[in-house]
Amino acid sequence: MKKILLCPPKYFNIEYEINPWMHVENKVIKHTVQDEYQKLKQTYLDLGVNILEITPERDTPDMVYTANLGFVKNKTFVAANFKYKERQKESYYSEQYFRKHGFEIKKLLTTNYNDDVQMEIQFMMK
Repeated sequence: MKKILLCPPKYFNIEYEINPWMHVENKVIKHTVQDEYQKLKQTYLDLGVNILEITPERDTPDMVYTANLGFVKNKTFVAANFKYKERQKESYYSEQYFRKHGFEIKKLLTTNYNDDVQMEIQFMMK
């Protein structure tokens, strides 16, 4: 069965700039974001995808980008090691979520955000 992890955009907002695509002057239209989320979720359901949802947290406006939280192989979750402090709390919340659902949690030791991370992941997942 196909599964996907979503995070409702309850707190989604552009509150800081950590990449060239983020501009705080671009305001999020809350009702539009909520409508788009519901349509996306319904589309996945219509396609037979099992939807998992992680609870949004007030201090993590970017948690809607669940693909960034880490990755899963079988019952192991490797949490992301976010470079920017604005996103680092997402690792804590995602680890809690996956631990609660019976996953083994692994953390990256590498923090220099280069090719060493890929080698470390390959080693961890053998």
